[in-house]
Amino acid sequence: MNAKERKNIKPGMQVAVVRKQDQGSGRLTRGIVKDILTNAATHPHGIKVRLTDGEVGRVQEIFQNQSSPKQDPEVFMEPKKTKVDSEKIEQAVTAARRKMEQLENSYREKALKILPWICVRCSREFTNKNVHQLTVHHRDSDHTNNPPDGSNWELLCIYCHDNEHSRGLDQDRSGGLSPDTEKGPAATYKPFAGLKDLLNKK
Repeated sequence: MNAKERKNIKPGMQVAVVRKQDQGSGRLTRGIVKDILTNAATHPHGIKVRLTDGEVGRVQEIFQNQSSPKQDPEVFMEPKKTKVDSEKIEQAVTAARRKMEQLENSYREKALKILPWICVRCSREFTNKNVHQLTVHHRDSDHTNNPPDGSNWELLCIYCHDNEHSRGLDQDRSGGLSPDTEKGPAATYKPFAGLKDLLNKK
């Protein structure tokens, strides 16, 4: 049937249309006619219709008495594509990292003001020269739980902090107890306690 004549197209028919954005590409969209939009009896580029899914285009092919028309390589329902905006994702990741850095700087500064500068695992003491090696460990592993009294914080040197998290990962894999339940008493030996006196004597 001639798709350029209005009389040949009725609502409910299955047709293939070319949408405005697909003109010149050879891409057609298949669907069911809902409304006929062309008022003229004929149109050189095909009768314009609205399909039941809301798509609008000019009819290029009419399927007669076919409940399941054969697949034509040039006729298909164009799948809806969800484009992932990589730039927006990157911006979101950067913002999250910046927020975490600000949070870390905030609670670390508070922790250093109220807690002694000593690693609670190895008992190493720190000064202004090496305090950058002292980190804040959250007892419950929740970095957003930062009570003002510091009850969820403890200061660990970078080595003990790494070891603490490694132990936690190993126990998670093995299904063992949490690091806190196996934690022994804090060390009392201070290997560097007499170092200053020895240096002064030389």
